Amino acid sequence: MEGGAALTRQELVGLFRRAKINTDDIRMSFLLLDAELEGLVCSGPRKGKQFSYMLMEERVGMSAGTAQRPLALEGDAAIGELAGRYFRSRGPATLQDFSWWCGLTLGQARRGFELVKGELECAVVNGQAYWFSGEAVGKAVPPVLLLPAYDEYAVAYKDRSDLLTEEYAKASFNGLKPVVVVNGRVAGMWKRGLEKGKMVVEVKSFGGLSKGNRVSVERAARKFALFAGSKEAEVRL
Repeated sequence: MEGGAALTRQELVGLFRRAKINTDDIRMSFLLLDAELEGLVCSGPRKGKQFSYMLMEERVGMSAGTAQRPLALEGDAAIGELAGRYFRSRGPATLQDFSWWCGLTLGQARRGFELVKGELECAVVNGQAYWFSGEAVGKAVPPVLLLPAYDEYAVAYKDRSDLLTEEYAKASFNGLKPVVVVNGRVAGMWKRGLEKGKMVVEVKSFGGLSKGNRVSVERAARKFALFAGSKEAEVRL
């Protein structure tokens, strides 16, 4: 893979087998997963309809000009770095949200959090402290978003009641399915498909959409279709 080569999964399977490395059953998935976790490979460009892999150092170097070595952090210092990144990118959030998201105990999460607490702002709502970066305050957010499955907006929090009502949680698999967000709250689900070369975006709203929101949903769906490379798009509400 050196020299900027991008290889698909099947191409890598062929190389592994020629090197007498077993890829039967789900072994290849674990081999690639390990390589990604070790920072050896990452996602490369599409090759036709297939995803590809590239060497992390070369791919990052191409994108950012120079590859950066990972920070060498341990213990609470590492948790503190993780906490800072979490609250800056996903705040407002609670300490319990952070603990749940990263899989650490509440005590471990709190020790790391205390190292960056002074860099964050806090708002108390209904007796619960929410932490966030001041840089995020006042940023404009589109009124309608079509989010993919497992998007962090819906899955980065232990308590999702502020963005997803209990009534709609089951239908959207607790927000894990592709969801439509209107004014910050999950208002439905969506899916895409291709029919005779034309992209079709189907939207199922939970409680109905106002005329203005329907227009915004249609605009967001057509914008997505263009991004996905479809010149024609049909929106079904």
